[in-house]
Amino acid sequence: MKSVFKTIMSTYPPLVLMVVFLLLLSVNQGIAQRGYHQHHDLEIDNLRTQKTIAVFDAKQRLLSNINKDFNRITEISSPEVIKSKADSYLNQNKARFGIENFSTDIRMERISKSPAGSHLIYQEIVEGIPVYDARIVVSVNNKNEVSFVTGNFRSGLTLRYKQPRIQSLQAIELARAYLNVSGELRGDQKTELMVFDSKDKGPLLTYRVEIPCSSPFGDWEVFVDAVNGDIVHVKNLIIFKSGTDGTGMIWAPDPLTMAGVYYGQGEEDDEYVDNNDNDHPSLNDQRIFVTLKDLYTDDNGDYVLEGPYVKLTDRESPLDTLPHLNDPDSFIYTRQEQEFEAVMVY
Repeated sequence: MKSVFKTIMSTYPPLVLMVVFLLLLSVNQGIAQRGYHQHHDLEIDNLRTQKTIAVFDAKQRLLSNINKDFNRITEISSPEVIKSKADSYLNQNKARFGIENFSTDIRMERISKSPAGSHLIYQEIVEGIPVYDARIVVSVNNKNEVSFVTGNFRSGLTLRYKQPRIQSLQAIELARAYLNVSGELRGDQKTELMVFDSKDKGPLLTYRVEIPCSSPFGDWEVFVDAVNGDIVHVKNLIIFKSGTDGTGMIWAPDPLTMAGVYYGQGEEDDEYVDNNDNDHPSLNDQRIFVTLKDLYTDDNGDYVLEGPYVKLTDRESPLDTLPHLNDPDSFIYTRQEQEFEAVMVY
């Protein structure tokens, strides 16, 4: 075996072998992608595009009270207090986010926690029915300050028909007929009444139907008009479960380069210095928003800093806890938080 290996290495230099390996890897990826997209002709893209909301007021919120005693001024608040803070912020800024009536157009679905604070997920509703691809995430830091807001809100939606004329089982059969399902189911078929903001017809009352099946292979999401049974929108979710884009804050490449200063330069002694990784506005102000491409999810459905080309692990003691977040746009950390370094690495 060793003689064969020596023969290969002498005949084909390592650089050539590496090129061959990369070519084989790209071919395999191409085959996999073709496998994922073999039923692409079944998909229908009919969702009206909506500009993403992104509000981050660093100087007035995240950094307003940061000082050398940052660790000692962290507050522990109840979910009720945190929700009241987020509700008040959204209600006061509803025009900014396109919300007409805070009490009827939006409802809070859940609160998730991270080392950066609490993240409240609000779902847009019309006539009490959730709107597809329309939610707002409000992040409240550990000092009870609203630090970050992101999401989509589809303003001015009204329904012509507010009651379905077909049943959920009919919607499933219509979706199955469209897909021509012939293989075994890979899970439960599900339906949910939703408002779908169509490109050509405006807001529609629809059934969102989930059909995981082996033929055609995929986890299919089919929107069926709940009034006339038309197929409105079709997506194979298995394509997108391979990775979801998120949002984080980093230095690119470092705070000194971005600020155009030398180490230690500044009016105060603690500006632009390491200072044991402590927070300082001079460093936190240099963070920028970036897209975290192709984030995977863990077994609980939380987003992690892992994708098709990189996986973060800590193999030396003490082991750090890497972020597992409910919302992919919540990888927002200040410089002193350990998770900030993880986002920088990704």
